[in-house]
Amino acid sequence: MPDLPDFYMWTETTLAKVTSIDHGLDASKSATPVAGDVYLATDTFYLYACFTAGTWESVAKLYLLLTGGTMSGAIAMGANKITGLADPTAAQDAATKAYTDLFTLLTTFNAHKTRHQDLGADEISVTALSGLLADDQHVLDAEVLAVAAALVHASRHQDLGADEILVTGLSGLLADDQHVLDAEVLAVAAALVHAARHQAAGADVISIAGLAGEPTELTTHKGLTTGVHGVGADYLAKAAASQYFAVNRAGDIGLAETFKRAGEDATLSLFGGQTYPSLLQMSGKDHATAPGQFGFAVPNAAKSGYKIPLKITGATDTPEIYPNDDNLINLGTAAKRWKLVRGVTGTFGDVKLENGWGFTEHPEHGIAVRAPSGKLYKMNLEEIK
Repeated sequence: MPDLPDFYMWTETTLAKVTSIDHGLDASKSATPVAGDVYLATDTFYLYACFTAGTWESVAKLYLLLTGGTMSGAIAMGANKITGLADPTAAQDAATKAYTDLFTLLTTFNAHKTRHQDLGADEISVTALSGLLADDQHVLDAEVLAVAAALVHASRHQDLGADEILVTGLSGLLADDQHVLDAEVLAVAAALVHAARHQAAGADVISIAGLAGEPTELTTHKGLTTGVHGVGADYLAKAAASQYFAVNRAGDIGLAETFKRAGEDATLSLFGGQTYPSLLQMSGKDHATAPGQFGFAVPNAAKSGYKIPLKITGATDTPEIYPNDDNLINLGTAAKRWKLVRGVTGTFGDVKLENGWGFTEHPEHGIAVRAPSGKLYKMNLEEIK
């Protein structure tokens, strides 16, 4: 290229020298170019050249752009490489050497594996090999063969037997459902037949009379703490010593009968636990110290003994409900009060109101008013006729 000023560009095409260079929008290029004209479209970045008057040729059609494009003819690489390819994704994509080598290796491996499988050219026989196969191998032992021997005659008339009976086209229904028994089912059936012979009513039933020890089921049953009877070994031991009664558990539908102690002088106690639980106690009408008495107890704060908040006397025409200890048991609390208490006669020592004031007995004045501070005030009482 000649040494020309920077603002001037000179080039030579195949057919003509450049006579003018213009630029602008693609749609604004001349419609009647003359040979040697060059036009650069600033919006599409296409470069046009005119070789024949009146016709523009896009340089993009003559050369493959770095941004890519579509070839209109074959490419001869001239013994040169194509490098930097990505792995193919479509059927007609070019593939790298690594990709084709892996494909060839997998194809060869699968072909080799197939040769050793069923019906392959080098099929492997597992006969007498050590180890376990992935699938169960059903082996018929002498016991199963003995059972099968008893069925030889029947088997001759079954599927694949020497005298197989063909039922195709016969009328009527067979007595049994039609199930296909394979070797595995026959093996299981043989084991069940053997066990059944030694069980109850079997041809070779086993008697445990006189044998030492006890069956596992009995041992387990005796050790249960729950179950059909609702009791277990711990309860049975106590029942043997104390003549306890068995009662239904929660969820049962009533009791079959009324439970009573055998003697009129006995006591029936119901405990809510093992050590100082809540206790409900009822005595018979002829009990020596508490005839016909009903009461209950609760554990103390330390859980080391009982407190008996309430008893009901029995064997009397005027039953009484009373605390077990004098001046110890409260009726209600500051947060849990009785809504209304009714009675015919009430006898009290002191009466205390919620505001702190109250009434108390006085040896001289009869009734005194007690202030929250503890001071006493006498009342002026006037006789009402």
